Amino acid sequence: MPKADPKRPKAFICHMKQDLAAAKKLSAELTAAGVDPWLDKEKLVSGDFYETEIKKAVHESDVFVPLLRPGFGGGVGFRHREVHWALEALESRPPGRGFIVPFLLRRCALPEWCQSIHAPLGLPVPTPVSEVLRAINKHCGTTLKEPDGKVSPAEVAEPVAVAPKAGAVAGAAYWSGPFGEPEWARIPAGEFWMGEGKEAHRVLLGEYRIARVPVTNAQYQLFVEQAGHQAPGHW
Repeated sequence: MPKADPKRPKAFICHMKQDLAAAKKLSAELTAAGVDPWLDKEKLVSGDFYETEIKKAVHESDVFVPLLRPGFGGGVGFRHREVHWALEALESRPPGRGFIVPFLLRRCALPEWCQSIHAPLGLPVPTPVSEVLRAINKHCGTTLKEPDGKVSPAEVAEPVAVAPKAGAVAGAAYWSGPFGEPEWARIPAGEFWMGEGKEAHRVLLGEYRIARVPVTNAQYQLFVEQAGHQAPGHW
């Protein structure tokens, strides 16, 4: 495994299993800004004693960045062991030296161990990367800046045929046929990280609805015929 650049501040990213995509996104943005992030899925290789490697990475990091969301402080999970090691590492640092930098994925009550640490509660969520860099600069004595256009900018995705915008499907006449209208799930607008490596980029997707169970070919045929929708070429 290649050695980390000693001139770049090291940031350990702690996350829940379901937040891996958000952790990878933050890792990419920090890397572009000059930080050396440590993320288990990116740093561990086959044959590693993962517990030993993770504990070492936590203690050797300049900052520990937990990705907080409702439920982070409860339940079970390896993240709790990482937090324990982070609190150990904090004790070995000079008094007043910041180490734990909370990152809010969603608004939530701070875990008990985080109560005495300032968190960006008044800022938008997820926490802006610029705020994380500001914290790293203060705690590590660096002058990092968010790169202008270096991190792939967000793009707006066109609505897809299988996921019409909210309001475009509910109550439509073609659902009054023999099949009835499906039960819809509302998917709020948001962004996600598409692609890997150099091709990775953020995509902003508008709000849409999707059927909770698969729509049959017969139902889709009614939609195409009665709504005047252009079916995809492969259908």
